[in-house]
Amino acid sequence: MINNDIKDLIRKKREYFLRNKEIKRTILKVTAICGIIVLTTLSFTCFDRSVFAERRAIPESRQVILRASRIVWKYKVENGVLWKRKYNLDTGKWIGDWIRA
Repeated sequence: MINNDIKDLIRKKREYFLRNKEIKRTILKVTAICGIIVLTTLSFTCFDRSVFAERRAIPESRQVILRASRIVWKYKVENGVLWKRKYNLDTGKWIGDWIRA
């Protein structure tokens, strides 16, 4: 008699656990589907198309061409000592001081 009562109790707990597990899965699936629906709806309705910049052609007078300066080392020998100094070919100006090579 006690043995049957324990078996019934165990069976009821197992059924409750399985039912609870199925309910949690169902809630999780419904939540995921609702989340996806809300995100896709927001992505199509919230963005105002007029916010994005309009593409226009830039006149040639305002176009900027970026390029790196051409810098080279210049060398000289003075009293048997080799010296070097940086020189900017684009501006025609020296950069820094003479240093031993």
